[in-house]
Amino acid sequence: LNLPKTALVVGRRVSHGEVFRSDEFRQKPRSVEGIQIESKDIPGTSIIVGHVRKLSNVWDSGDKWKFNNLPHVFGTSEKTDGITWFEMVNNSVPHLELAFFDAYAYDVCNLFGTRARYSLTDRTALNGLYRHEGSVGTASDASSNVYGFSLQQKVGRFTLEPGYFGVRGASLRFQEVTTGINHPLGISLMIYPGMFNGDS
Repeated sequence: LNLPKTALVVGRRVSHGEVFRSDEFRQKPRSVEGIQIESKDIPGTSIIVGHVRKLSNVWDSGDKWKFNNLPHVFGTSEKTDGITWFEMVNNSVPHLELAFFDAYAYDVCNLFGTRARYSLTDRTALNGLYRHEGSVGTASDASSNVYGFSLQQKVGRFTLEPGYFGVRGASLRFQEVTTGINHPLGISLMIYPGMFNGDS
């Protein structure tokens, strides 16, 4: 189609974006099975549109490392035909990165949100995140909002990032132990990830 920076990908692959994060800090990177279109043909913009049927998680406990259907991944009794998602990251404004995303897990929940990063200098940046999850279809009624912000500072070989991450409402479906979350505290090294529970 004369789009040299656009590709159609079908099958299993590691995805590292706004909705699905590889998070290979455990045993393996998170992987998805499905179909997606990736494009960088619009200047300063990266777009991904796709549909995922199965997910292989970063944990080797039980069968979580296998490619499991999404109800098993989410730990829900609702049947789902997978997740259809869209994400866009734009860098056309100098020093500013903006991301928008939406993921629809059929009969479970819908996730939408935005992320912003503003570089004050080449070593200092401000980060902001907002995400909303709401139940859809036959799922029990639940709604949650996520707020996050941080100040990222590079000091020599180290990167310091003090910040805040909060969940208001119900417990998150899209989070570290399922699909990942693009936030410094989204990759939790705690054994019990209570930080993703409702009102945490």
